[in-house]
Amino acid sequence: MMPDMPLFAFTLLGLMLFAIAAVAFFFFVYDHRAQYYNFGDDHVFTDDHFVCEYTCVGGMENVHTLLRLEYSGGEKALLTYSHKPTNGAKTKRKQKIIQKEAVEAIRSIYKTHCIPVLTDCPKKEEFAMDAPTCSVMFSSDKVSYSISDEQDFPEESKGVIHEIETTLRSYLS
Repeated sequence: MMPDMPLFAFTLLGLMLFAIAAVAFFFFVYDHRAQYYNFGDDHVFTDDHFVCEYTCVGGMENVHTLLRLEYSGGEKALLTYSHKPTNGAKTKRKQKIIQKEAVEAIRSIYKTHCIPVLTDCPKKEEFAMDAPTCSVMFSSDKVSYSISDEQDFPEESKGVIHEIETTLRSYLS
């Protein structure tokens, strides 16, 4: 019976260490804030005045692109597009009044990726110096949140900035 005792003790010790590591992972490493974020108290998500602004600057072509969705209640929203090359070429501008469904589509992305939590993501350690810098800002009268492609997002949110750009561009045509 004596030779089995160390095996039992090591097994029990291993299980206890595993349980402690699992609890520590859940509370200290795993970011579960998005699950419990209260969108009912989020002014960007609930207020009538809402702005979503996508900006992309620099890159090989050295341009400044802006897509801005502004909603002030009602059934319509204003979408503004601006494309300005820095080489002196003429700036392209376009404004379009669109249906409220665009606002709902952007707010759906905002909620799916829990943008207020993503604003706390750290900056990437490495990034391409010649790549454009793209960012998205969400705001209401009371609060605003900004995210940038220079941040290191969780795997499920890596394409959120491109998703917002694609959604906004789809309402331009």
